[in-house]
Amino acid sequence: MGWHEKVLESADRAIAMNAKNVTAHVRRGMALLALGRNEDALEALDRAIWIDWECLDAHRGRSDALLGLGRHAEALSSYGAAFCLDPDNARTQLKLADALFRLDRHNEALAAYDRAVELDPEIIRTRHDRTPLIDGDARTQLRRGDALSELGRPDYALAAYGLAVELDPGDALAQLRRGDALSELGRHGDALAAYDRAVELDPGDALAQLRRGDALSELGRHEEALAAYEEALDIDPGDKSARDRALELAPGTAVAHNIPGYELLELGRHAEALAAYCRVVEIDPNDAWAHAGRAFALFKIGCHEEALAAYDRAISIKPNHAYAHAGRAAALTALGRSAEAEKARRQATGSTAPACAP
Repeated sequence: MGWHEKVLESADRAIAMNAKNVTAHVRRGMALLALGRNEDALEALDRAIWIDWECLDAHRGRSDALLGLGRHAEALSSYGAAFCLDPDNARTQLKLADALFRLDRHNEALAAYDRAVELDPEIIRTRHDRTPLIDGDARTQLRRGDALSELGRPDYALAAYGLAVELDPGDALAQLRRGDALSELGRHGDALAAYDRAVELDPGDALAQLRRGDALSELGRHEEALAAYEEALDIDPGDKSARDRALELAPGTAVAHNIPGYELLELGRHAEALAAYCRVVEIDPNDAWAHAGRAFALFKIGCHEEALAAYDRAISIKPNHAYAHAGRAAALTALGRSAEAEKARRQATGSTAPACAP
């Protein structure tokens, strides 16, 4: 028998001895709430309130049960009752903010957050009875963090993103958003750790690599930042932000040499793009981007065998080149070599092929 089951059994014994034992009804309701039995919890807490309307814990627990049942407007009303009983209780203010967020009343929710933090500066960073102070699944926390970020409160957003990560440590987007909030707060070392985790979880996320480069740049680690921007461009050669940042750090790099070819590809001028990339390859035969760009141009003009050879060359220089693996799969498909194409797609798994990949 688990802890909550034991509490429930103890509360039932106490109620059998005294049906008007408010504390026992509240303990029963909270145990049921912890077991996910929201309807039963609501019934128990309603009973406690019927016995003693001024029982603050019963009102708060009742509100939590209503939230769990998706009855957000009723939960807000119940939190309002708790607020009337104790307007200076930080936990009640935070719960009130949570209900307001679920009803998309973000500005009112922010005011409630502000009041909660005014009453207890640590309230959104702590736990109570092993339960997150702001309830909901990881995606709910993520949306809440986004709303708080848009309202210009990265400090509150960070708390929400932190809970999202705690609820689902494998959520790459939550890690990315947490990094963004930390960056806004000037905590670039912590942000880098969050971006590193996001990249680990989703190696094909160009935005995570871009943000990682930004954090490294803020920390003065420019060579590593440049490598991160180049990784972003490997995933998505059309990432203008990554391109601009890389050029700012190192104007004479391969990134600069490849810009004319890419811009010609964007304009659909494939033969001219091919010539531009061939000029880059003459200057630097080990430029993986140039070989991949040349391969794409060859593919677009129907030279599939030559495109495959160019993709192979890009991959021989940079084995984890996501764009080149995606393009190679497309070239093999066009040549009717389906089994090899499927293998190439599997090699590209874990990376996000850019929209311009053939």
